[in-house]
Amino acid sequence: MEAGEGIEIKTVRPKFGLITRTMASPGSPKVEIAFDRQGAVKRAKILRSSGYAEQVDEPILDAVYQWRAVGESLSQLPNAPDAELRLVLTV
Repeated sequence: MEAGEGIEIKTVRPKFGLITRTMASPGSPKVEIAFDRQGAVKRAKILRSSGYAEQVDEPILDAVYQWRAVGESLSQLPNAPDAELRLVLTV
């Protein structure tokens, strides 16, 4: 997934239960993700819920923590422990 100029994200799909996949009609959650200089997710949070916190939002966050980012934008971050690249994505 190309998330913008200079950044590409290698995603992992969330795992939803059978009932959630067949019965839920979730909205599109909005997630803020902070990547460190190595492209690992430092933190993620739901900014706008799907309407199904336990059934949809939590599996999405679980998957997001497995994502990895690569690209020029990360290498341009300062070499400091608190350096991060923050993105807001609708998933």
